[in-house]
Amino acid sequence: MSRPDTGPEWTLRRARATEAQILTELAHAAKRHWGYPETWMQLWRAELTFTKGYLRNHEVFVGETCGQVVGVVTLAGAPERIMIDHFWVHPGWIGHGLGRALFDHACTAAARLGSRTLRVIADPHAEAFYQHMGLARTGVLP
Repeated sequence: MSRPDTGPEWTLRRARATEAQILTELAHAAKRHWGYPETWMQLWRAELTFTKGYLRNHEVFVGETCGQVVGVVTLAGAPERIMIDHFWVHPGWIGHGLGRALFDHACTAAARLGSRTLRVIADPHAEAFYQHMGLARTGVLP
């Protein structure tokens, strides 16, 4: 049974192209939460940046509470090779069920697009979350 698009404290919806900066700030805050050195954060700057074009051309869903975006998940790729491209939850919302709700929403969206599998290249700090969601490691990138 799939989880609802609303939780006790949030709503899931499609991202708006006007939210690129907000999502970029969220991605940086979520990545920084794991204690990465600032030099690494600068190296990842482009990868952590959302653009209006990206938001128009991808499946992007946000978790929102009290008018604030506190989570985002994106899908990229052709239906037979869909992957989670971005998945960020504000540090203050980790452990409250929002990540699970976003993940379930992404799985439903991927299936709607015709995907039978969902790939993820996960940050090492997120691996336990994905395993808890039922995913299995199939390889390691350098």
